[in-house]
This record gives sequence, C-alpha cells and structure tokens, in this order.
Amino acid sequence: MYLTKGYSKKWINERLKSIEVRKELTDEYVGGAETKEIFKRKKIPALECGAPI
Repeated sequence: MYLTKGYSKKWINERLKSIEVRKELTDEYVGGAETKEIFKRKKIPALECGAPI
C-alpha cells in the first residue's frame, strides 16, 4: 500500500515499527511512570513516539 503511494522502503519500515511499538505500549499502558519505564526498556525516545516526557 505505502509503496504504491511513493513512500520509501526506509519510511515504510519505520512506520510499521512505530505502529507495532504503539500497539505494545497501548497494551502495556497503566500510568505515566510505567510508560516512561517502557520507553527506557525498549530504548525508544519518548518524543519520537509522541508521548509526553
């Protein structure tokens, strides 16, 4: 779908990764402090995911 719209393979991989991470965070989310811990465990910068710091 994304290739036909002209997106690069790199962009597509990043997009799919972000969707998967968002799903995992949503499944695990309980509270703000725990969310920060999840970001640390997964080594994801909070700003890239749109989460508050």
